Amino acid sequence: MSDSDVDAIPGVILRFRHCCWNPTYLFYLAFTAFVVVVVVLSLDLCLFHRKGHGVGLREATIWVGIWTAWRRRFQRSLLLFRFRETGSRHGKKLAWECLAGYLVEESLSVDNIFVFILMFRYFGIPPLYQHRILFFFGILTAIIFRGIFIALGVILTFSSGEWR
Repeated sequence: MSDSDVDAIPGVILRFRHCCWNPTYLFYLAFTAFVVVVVVLSLDLCLFHRKGHGVGLREATIWVGIWTAWRRRFQRSLLLFRFRETGSRHGKKLAWECLAGYLVEESLSVDNIFVFILMFRYFGIPPLYQHRILFFFGILTAIIFRGIFIALGVILTFSSGEWR
C-alpha cells in the first residue's frame, strides 16, 4: 500500500497515522517512557528499599500486587487510547496483546528466580544485600545492554537502506 492509498483512507485512520508515526511524537513518547522508568527505579532504590532488608513473602506479594495493578492500568489506557484514536474496537485486540506479552514475560522470568536463588546460595549472599545486587547487576545491566542493542539495531537498519 503506497502513501497515496493510505491518504485516501478517510477520517480517523489518517489522523491516527499522522499522530503516532510522527518522529517528533515518537521521540517524546520514548523520552517520556525513559523518564518514567528512571523515576520508578530511583524511587525503588532510594525510597522504598533505602535500608537493606530481607524481603519476606508478605512484602513480595504486596509488590507483585502493586506492579500487576500498574500493568492493568496501562492495559486499560491502551484500550481507551486506541478506541479514542481510531474510533473502532482495535483497542480490545491491543489490550489482549498486552496481556499476552505480560504473561509471556512473567512466565519467562520464573526461571530467572531459580537461577538467582542458586547463585545467592552458592555465593552465600545474605538476604540483606540481595535486592541491591539484583538491582545493580540485574536490572541496570539489562537496561544498558537493551539500549545498546536497540541503538545498534536502529543504526544497522537505517544504514542498510532496506528498512522501507
